[in-house]
Amino acid sequence: MFRFVTLPALCLLIVIAGGAGCGPKKPKNYPVKGEVKLDGQAMKEGEITFVQAGLTPQIFPINNGAFSGEAREGKHKVEIRMYKMGEPTKMGTETMPASKENVLPAKYNSESTLAEATVTPAGPNEFKYDVSSK
Repeated sequence: MFRFVTLPALCLLIVIAGGAGCGPKKPKNYPVKGEVKLDGQAMKEGEITFVQAGLTPQIFPINNGAFSGEAREGKHKVEIRMYKMGEPTKMGTETMPASKENVLPAKYNSESTLAEATVTPAGPNEFKYDVSSK
């Protein structure tokens, strides 16, 4: 009878121990930095997004043409946006407050044709992008 209790317990222990740490490894983050020019000048403000399939996008603010932060290792689709405040919207008798609107062409964001950013442990992970308002 002792064997019947020990064998199932032993099997359960093997299954638990064998499954520990077997899930997919999470990519590590590494420092990134760079610059974004708009029409040949440092972009005053905006955001740059590093996108990897199946993972949450990583967004970094652009201030005076520069961005920095930590991004996951690997290849990233790059999206750049710059916002301005839109007009308030009238709905019946109510006026909805203005919301921010992206003013850059889709080829720099939702339909990005920008060069991929490949983040590596060795670095230097510095990226430069030139975008146009048209």
